[in-house]
Amino acid sequence: MQAAQRFLELRAPRLARELREEAARAAIGVIENDLLAPLFGVGSAAEVDIVARIDSPIGAIEIAGRIDRIAETEKEVFVADFKTGRPRVAPSPAQLRQLALYRAAMAKLYPGKTVRCALIFTEDASMVEPSADALEEALRQIVDRI
Repeated sequence: MQAAQRFLELRAPRLARELREEAARAAIGVIENDLLAPLFGVGSAAEVDIVARIDSPIGAIEIAGRIDRIAETEKEVFVADFKTGRPRVAPSPAQLRQLALYRAAMAKLYPGKTVRCALIFTEDASMVEPSADALEEALRQIVDRI
């Protein structure tokens, strides 16, 4: 905790001390959450730029974006998008579409591996992982808009 506080003192000296402490606690909470451990271990990366072409029956979707965290294990790829604030009961339609596009892009890059996508809320280090069905439906909605 002290190292995080020192870092924030150097990087954000004008931010109120209480806010720096809150930010440090939130960051440490995310890192120490066992469910999120793969995102910070071997085979993980931060701020991964992606450019992909996702083929659909009615045309191609070209996307460009930046994945907050990604981790590859022997059997799966874990994609995380960090959100500030408190978690929702369910992801918004826009969040589902974003994760659906990330999932489709990663599936092309990692054939044969399961691609999991989750929203990580930094305020309480909670994770919301939409089902594969929810992500498939969100992707279908994107394709229907083309």
